[in-house]
Amino acid sequence: MEATSRQTTLQKVRLVISNEKGLHARAAALLARAATEFKAHMTLECGGNRADAKSILGLMSLGALKGSEVMAVAGGPDAGEMIQTVHRLFACGFGENGPASCLLFKSQLLLPHPRRRT
Repeated sequence: MEATSRQTTLQKVRLVISNEKGLHARAAALLARAATEFKAHMTLECGGNRADAKSILGLMSLGALKGSEVMAVAGGPDAGEMIQTVHRLFACGFGENGPASCLLFKSQLLLPHPRRRT
């Protein structure tokens, strides 16, 4: 019996942080929330640091400021769609530089749920 090996094709895209505050808590939360919707895995690299796209703390630890270049590498069954979604988030500055419609994912807004005041 022979073991079969599956070859996973990795997809890469170079992104630039365009929003004023960089990859801060809100932006990291939006990115992680979007990433968890996919079966694929993604790693982001910036300035020699690497983080799982599904980890808010990991993303914040990249220290990515405005103008920073980030390399996104994704692999898995829906990696292409994942790359496109992440690219869209970076392009609109995580909703800070453009219309909120850039935060639409599968017909739902990626905005964090507002806290209710009591």
